[in-house]
Formats: sequence, C-alpha cells, structure tokens
Amino acid sequence: MSGNRSRALGLGVAWTYAGVLVQTAIGLLLLGYAVRALGPSAYAPFAVLLAVQGLLYVVDFGLGMGVVASASRAFATSDEGERARALRPVEIAHQVYLRIGSGIGALALLASPVVWWAEGPAIAVTAALVVASAGLNLALACPLGAATGARRFDVIAASTVAGSVTTLLVVLSFLHDGGLVVLGIGQLASVLVARLVLVLALRDSPAAFPLAWRPVERQDVRRVVAGASPLVFANVGNQVINTVNLVTIGFVANASAVGIFRAASSVPTQAVGLLFRGYDVAFPNIVTAGEPAAQERLNADLMRLVSVVGGIGLGWIVAERGPLSTDLLGHASTTAAYVLAIFALVWIVNIPAHGLSLLLIGRDAQRVFVPLTVFEGVFNIALTVVLGARWGATGAASACLVSIAISNFVLLPILSFRHAAWTARRGVVVAGYLPAALGLGTALAVCALIPGSWGAYLAGLALLLVAVPVVAVVVGPRIRLLLREAIAR
Repeated sequence: MSGNRSRALGLGVAWTYAGVLVQTAIGLLLLGYAVRALGPSAYAPFAVLLAVQGLLYVVDFGLGMGVVASASRAFATSDEGERARALRPVEIAHQVYLRIGSGIGALALLASPVVWWAEGPAIAVTAALVVASAGLNLALACPLGAATGARRFDVIAASTVAGSVTTLLVVLSFLHDGGLVVLGIGQLASVLVARLVLVLALRDSPAAFPLAWRPVERQDVRRVVAGASPLVFANVGNQVINTVNLVTIGFVANASAVGIFRAASSVPTQAVGLLFRGYDVAFPNIVTAGEPAAQERLNADLMRLVSVVGGIGLGWIVAERGPLSTDLLGHASTTAAYVLAIFALVWIVNIPAHGLSLLLIGRDAQRVFVPLTVFEGVFNIALTVVLGARWGATGAASACLVSIAISNFVLLPILSFRHAAWTARRGVVVAGYLPAALGLGTALAVCALIPGSWGAYLAGLALLLVAVPVVAVVVGPRIRLLLREAIAR
C-alpha cells in the first residue's frame, strides 16, 4: 500500500467535497435570494419547472450508474483489449445520451408556442431554457460518468464549481431586472460551462472518447438500456412523486404553498447531497472490490460513517427548524418549519437505504427497485392526496415520510435479501439506522442544551465540536480497514 495511492484517495474525496460544498452553498444562496427577490408566488412556476426538469433527467441515473460501473472496470485493468471491451458500453450509452438530449432540445422549441399561449411569455421562455439545459446536460452526460470511473474527481469538481459560479453571476447580476427568465438563463449557462470545462479537461486523458454523433447497432442499444431500465424506472417513480406533490399542493392550497414546500424541502435535500456525493466516490471501489464479503465490509464501513454524520447534521435541522426556515424565507412560517423538519427525517431514513442501493447496483441487482418503486409511488401519491388536502404542504411532506419509512424499513430489506443477505438483514440496521439514530439524538440533545438566544448557528458550532468524538466512537478502528480496502482497489 503506497503513500501515493493513499494521497490519491484522500485528494479524490477532498476534491469531491470541495466541489459539492461550493455547489450546495451557491444553490442555497440562490434559492433564498430568488424566493426573497421574486416572492414565493412568483418563484412557484420555476419550482414546478425544476420538478419537470427532474423528470427529464430520469434516464441519467439509470445509464449514468452503468457508465460509472463500466468505466470503473475499464480503468481497473492495464490490458488495452480488456479496457476497450469494458468501455464499449460507455460509448454506446453516449450515443443514446446524444439522441435523448437532442430530442429534449427539440421538445423545448416545439412546446414553446403552446406554453406562451397558455402561460405567457415569461414562463414560456423560462420553460424553454430549463428544458434545453436538461437536454444539453444529458447529451454530454457520459464524460461525467467516465471521469468518475477514472477517479478524475479534480476535473469533476472544477466543472461543478465553474457551472455553479456561472449561475451565481447570472442570477445576481440580472434577476431584479429580468425576473423569472433569468433563472432559466442561469440554468442553461451553468450546464454549458460545466460540461465545456469537463470535456476540455479530459480531451487528452484515458477517460476521453469520441463525442461526435455516430451510428450504433440497435441490439447494442437494447443491451445497454436493458441493464439500466430498472434504475430509470425507479428514478421516474421518484420524480413523478415529487411532481405530484407540487401539483397537489398547488391544487388544494395555493401557489405560495408550492414555493414554500419547494424551498423548505430543498434545504435537507441539498445537505444530504454533500454526503451522497462523498459516499458515491466509493462506488467504483465497491464495483471492483471482488469478493462479495469485501464489498459488504467496505459498504458497511462507509454506511456507518455517513449515517452518523447525516444523523447529526439533519438532526440540527430538525432542532433548529424555526430559525432556519425564517432565515430561508425572510419571515417566520410554521409550514416551512414543519416541512424542513419532516424532510430532514425523510433523508435520515434514506441514508442507509442509499448505501444498500449502491451495493445492489454494484452487483447488477437493480431489478429489486421496480416493485419497490411501484409500492412507494402508489402509496405516496394516494397518501399525498389525502393528507395534502387536509394539511397542505405539511401533509404532503408527511406522506413522503410515511411511504419512505415503510419502503426502506420493510420492503427494501426483503427484496434485497437474496442479493446482499448480511447487509439487508443486519448491516443496514447495525451500520445504518442505529448510527443515524445516535446522530439524531446527539443533535437534539446538544441543541436543547444551548440557550435559544445564542442562535441556531452557534448551536450548530457547539454540535460540530461534540460530533467529532461521537463519530470517532461510532466508526472506531473500522475506518482504517475502510481506507486499506479502498486504497488497495
């Protein structure tokens, strides 16, 4: 085990977190700025457009994870022939991405007159820009997957920061004069700059491959898409649930409630992105770990670390929901505070399930997500209609929490038992839910002891100091095993 490999792993994690931290900080800044500058009602159409944009990204998660897995196997070997064979699915996926992205771009142009007639020019232009950014993002998505498989996290971080800074400059410079349309321009400019930086940085590296439009055999496309279809289906279900939540809230409540729901739910979602992006750095290591027992040990170590850290951070959001929601919206809102806390609990429940999902994908067992998504989607939508009609945004958030809890606590372990017996039976509890509960309890206890007059952020600083020994106790010497296994791969 060389010092160079150890430093490479540490730098990869550091680059990933640097990029995600900048992206998250800018995202939260722009969210609060846009809601305050435009008002919740005026921001609501953009919130709905972001949900629609998420629907257009459904193929990215399915093919994207497959690209990362194939690239990881390709760059784990020094044999040129074997590497070329492993990279073949990546090249096919890129051609699929190009066609899908081009189709989405054409859809944006064709639908613009209809939206203009129905909703007015501002929403029509903004919608076209947001949809076009989704098309461009997908058309050039494969270089990102190849860079991840090749562990070029420095390039990924640079492209992420470049895109986020571009959005920040555009929105801060022109939002007051341009209004809603500027948010759409910021989306498109961000994707354009981020993908340009990524492609240019990788053009002379082993992760580079031809980006031009090329003919591809139908049987090759079917083979690649078939492996990704369960993940695409799962992502479709999640995005449909998100969209139904917003539509239901707008129907039973008002546009202001939609904006509040979107803004409040985005805070814990963005925060968990910090953990999941760091967690996902290890996905190439999980794919190439070899023996099933080694995969499960590596994943359990990561799950233990991420779960306790996530429990502490999200627990702080639960404890300080009132001040945080006030800072976010610029005024006190009981609904925003409840939605903020409920979605923090949703993500606490989701962290261990995410770790189990990575293991299943690494073993090509993603078929279990199909029945899981069907149950979660049907149950969540039905419950959202019932609870949303009664309690608005708070009811919709509660429906998410109940459906996610049943899905992750009961169905996911049952469905995944055959593919990952130890993790599904004991690992997800011992290495996931228990550390997450400990982190949540620690956060609630520390914040309860801090006087309210000290402020939420001073309570967070005190919690950060307490979190260090708590994390050390939970992780213990296992972190050394994690590093040894990860570096060895």
